[in-house]
Amino acid sequence: MTAPVFTSVSPVYGTVDGGTAVTITGTGLTGATGLTFGAITATSIVVVSDTSITAVTPAHAAGTVNIVITTPGGTATGTNGYLYAAIPNFVNFATTVRARILAAALTLGAVQQVLDRDEDPAIIAKNAKNLPTICVIPIGAGKLTGGSSMGSSDIQEDFQQVIVGYYRQSQNNAAPYSDINLMRQYGKTAASLFSGQSNMAFNGCVIYKWTLEIQPYQEMDYVLDRWVLTLFVKSIEY
Repeated sequence: MTAPVFTSVSPVYGTVDGGTAVTITGTGLTGATGLTFGAITATSIVVVSDTSITAVTPAHAAGTVNIVITTPGGTATGTNGYLYAAIPNFVNFATTVRARILAAALTLGAVQQVLDRDEDPAIIAKNAKNLPTICVIPIGAGKLTGGSSMGSSDIQEDFQQVIVGYYRQSQNNAAPYSDINLMRQYGKTAASLFSGQSNMAFNGCVIYKWTLEIQPYQEMDYVLDRWVLTLFVKSIEY
C-alpha cells in the first residue's frame, strides 16, 4: 500500500462552530477511512480521487489543529494545518490589536504611549521625552490627520485596521531630525507582531495582508515622521 501524503487544505481556516466545506489535497488518499481535525472526526467525507478528499469540518475550540488522514497505507498529518477562530467580533478588533502592541512594549522599545485613537500630530509633537507614540485607530473612525487618505474602514466582511507610529520630531525644523532608518526598522518590528505566522487570527478575523509606509509629516514649527501599518482583515464567515 502507498503511504498517504498530506499537501494542503482549502480553505485553511473556519469558525469554532465547524461546518466549513474543505478540500484536502495530497497523494495516496484512495480508500481513506478516517479524517480528523484536532482529533475530532470530520463529516461528509468523500474521497474524490487519489489526490483529493472533500469534507466538512467538525466544531472545535479556537486555535490551530492538526489534520490527520488515515488510509490502508498508513496516516498523513498536516501539522497545524487548520485554524479555528472565534465568531467575528469587529467591535473589539482594534482593542485586541492595541493589547498586543502593549504586551510587546519591550520588543518595540521605549514607547511614550499607545493610544486608542488618531491623535492630533500637533499634540504629539509637544512630547517632551521625544519618544514614539502609537495610535491604533478604531474601525470606522475616519481618516488620518494631515491630509492622508488612509484610515480605518467601516465595519464590513473585509476591512482595514490602521496603526500609526509617530516618531522623534524636530522642534522648529532644527536638528536633530529623526533617523529614517531607525524609524523604518521600528515600523517593521511593529508589523512583525502581526505577520509572524500565516493566518493570524484576532477576534474571529484573519489578517491576510499588511502594508507599511513611511510618511514624513511637517508643519510650520515641527517635523514629525510617522509610519503607517495597515492590516488587511477579513472575517471568517459562519
